[in-house]
Amino acid sequence: MTTFHAEGPLDRGADVARFAMLGRRPTARSAYPSGFEAVGEALASGHDPAEACAVAGRELAVDGISVAEALTDLRATWLRVRGTDPPYAALSALVVAPGPTPRWPTSTTCPARTR
Repeated sequence: MTTFHAEGPLDRGADVARFAMLGRRPTARSAYPSGFEAVGEALASGHDPAEACAVAGRELAVDGISVAEALTDLRATWLRVRGTDPPYAALSALVVAPGPTPRWPTSTTCPARTR
């Protein structure tokens, strides 16, 4: 449905899609994707970001964010600060770090093998 306002037509479908993405994209307040602020700060300050990656992974898993989206946002954060892709250690910390809170289901991260 298209509606008109003072600046021209509005596409309600596109507006809804943009609104839905607001919670997962960088804002003017943060240069990093939501959930990756501590990772970006650790990288920018020269500290080891492994613990920040693990915490982000636990929190994003609990929030129901997909592994693919979490990896994309980790990469975006790493590229913004270091200009390179994240190393395996950071990917591992994000996806498989042990902790008291639930992680992503195994079926999401690794398809079942059949023989």
